[in-house]
Amino acid sequence: MKFRVVVNTHKKPHYAISCLTMAQSMESGLHEVGYTLAYDAEDTLTDMEVTRTGSLLWNMVDRVDRQPKPQNINDIFNRNVPGKDDADFYVVFTDDGFCAAPAWDEFIAQRVPEYKGLPVVMGWNDQANPGQLTLPIVSRQWVEVSNRPLLDTVYPYWFSDTAINELYGFATGNYVPCFEYLLLVSKPGNPNPIIRDVDLWWDFYAFNRQERLEAGRSISRKLGIRVDEDRIQQMLSQHAERDALGRAATHEIFNTLEREPRKPPTDHYLKAVEEANAILGR
Repeated sequence: MKFRVVVNTHKKPHYAISCLTMAQSMESGLHEVGYTLAYDAEDTLTDMEVTRTGSLLWNMVDRVDRQPKPQNINDIFNRNVPGKDDADFYVVFTDDGFCAAPAWDEFIAQRVPEYKGLPVVMGWNDQANPGQLTLPIVSRQWVEVSNRPLLDTVYPYWFSDTAINELYGFATGNYVPCFEYLLLVSKPGNPNPIIRDVDLWWDFYAFNRQERLEAGRSISRKLGIRVDEDRIQQMLSQHAERDALGRAATHEIFNTLEREPRKPPTDHYLKAVEEANAILGR
């Protein structure tokens, strides 16, 4: 099988090297694996292109995606998935997550029959966010049948990865599995400093669930399957319960952040708030 790994970094080339080294050293050698390094045009030549670090990076990848820094990190992954090489699978990494699963590519390949012809989507066992889908692994079949960007860009923080889990559930009746074997390790992270307007974003995420449900049903029709309505209602109930828990947890994080000096929101964030409020009719 053919894999395309996309690694995104921002002014941390040494982190990118570690991410690439781990993924490459853990390959099985049984599949064709290509690597894309995505970084911002604002990154200085000293950091990324002239130093020994930069030279190491160019020897580790076969494709470079250097463009102006986007307003949303998801844009970086969306423009590289699907890629130009007709890969069977797309694997995305940020520069602070490191693969610790030997023969990860072969493990993914061996899971394909378990999906019984359905599009393959799975997640890493992310130790920074146990049990949660954070960085998806998707098949070309899913990219094609979903006919939408890999990650939503309407949310300034969080939500986009969980939205994939919901969409996949509505389309197939199954949640996206995060296999224990696919270990992803990283240092414990600090709370996202962008977090604010907690209730607005949880309300907006819940509001958009109807669109995900309709999109999921459209995918089901393309796949020639039907998800039982009882299963749909069960998932909707589970999502509502998760919303309540997530909202409360996010408030706790926000309250912690508010005790420290914070940068003012960006113009992009303020525009996102305005657009979300308009859609919600506020």
